[in-house]
Amino acid sequence: MTAVVELTDNAKERMCEMLTEQKQGVVRLAMKGGGCAGFKYDWSLDGSAKDDDEVIDLPTGKFAIDGTSVMYLLGSTIDYKKEVF
Repeated sequence: MTAVVELTDNAKERMCEMLTEQKQGVVRLAMKGGGCAGFKYDWSLDGSAKDDDEVIDLPTGKFAIDGTSVMYLLGSTIDYKKEVF
């Protein structure tokens, strides 16, 4: 079975770090309406996945996309990039 999204190694590593630091079980991503600018990404940490979530297992927890947001993220690649401004 193919995952809804692809997570790069950098993204997986950062998610695992956050889950360990915050003592949570799930990194959650949802798409929220952003008015005339379109959608915005809503990231959060949670204790557990919900029944309608699409879930990808991580070494230290899970990455979850809510059921409504799946169609907007299908085929996406999620990466983590640290930038200094």
